[in-house]
Amino acid sequence: MAACVAVVVAAAVRPWIPELPEDLDYARHYGYATPIWITLTGAGAGIAAMTVLTTWRRVGLVLASVAAFLLLWTSGGLVLDGFRAFFSLTGIPAGTFSVVDWRGAAVRAAALGAAAVLAAVLLADRKNRVAGGAWLGYTACALAFVYPLLKIYWAAGGAFLRPAGYDETLPIAEMIMLVGGGVLSLLLVQRWGRVLPSWLPLVGEHSVPRWLPITTGWLVSAVLLNQGLLPVFGLLNSALLRTRPLFVDAGASVWAVGVVYLGWALFGLALAGATLAYQQQTRR
Repeated sequence: MAACVAVVVAAAVRPWIPELPEDLDYARHYGYATPIWITLTGAGAGIAAMTVLTTWRRVGLVLASVAAFLLLWTSGGLVLDGFRAFFSLTGIPAGTFSVVDWRGAAVRAAALGAAAVLAAVLLADRKNRVAGGAWLGYTACALAFVYPLLKIYWAAGGAFLRPAGYDETLPIAEMIMLVGGGVLSLLLVQRWGRVLPSWLPLVGEHSVPRWLPITTGWLVSAVLLNQGLLPVFGLLNSALLRTRPLFVDAGASVWAVGVVYLGWALFGLALAGATLAYQQQTRR
């Protein structure tokens, strides 16, 4: 309930935070500025859910589910806010990419936090066991390759789905993401995700701290879902605000957008399922 109230407070103080000029308002330009009534409806549903959960459990769970979806919708674009804030706070030259919509970012951050708490409430029932955790982990590992391999293919000169004007070299950051995402996915389903291999010096046969893969898995899942569902939320915002989605006019590269973002969303879902299964299987 406190997390949902924080969303309402962030929305209430929003008018006192300086607004970006229209030409720099990237959230509105790219279509992920969510109507404020969606945000307040989500927060209100969350508060109502926590109020009735102990007396009308099923009603409370339905309201919590609606609230979690609306608040996740509101949080769309927070990952991009984070990148912009990094350049803004460090002073690294990045042009207009260092400009941050602080008023929108505050609401999006509060919304993602509330959505995460509501999701935790929904998943807290010990009866809701996740079957197929291993399958989800291996699926997440495979999906970790989609975006990096596509960037490597483009860097090698491949033309399929390649955006116009693409001239990047070997994608080092994406290759690190591939290795990290793949290792995290396997760690959740392999024995060495619970006990470190014996051949590792000093730490071999030691138990893996349970909180480490769980915290990392949920954090990465939240980032992937927040970013991967951005085109979906953009379409919803465009439908409500009666505007034309920007990426629809991107020509052939719109298919690349779909492949990349859909891959992130599916990766996030599979990783979340594998993380939940790991959490349940390692619970004392």
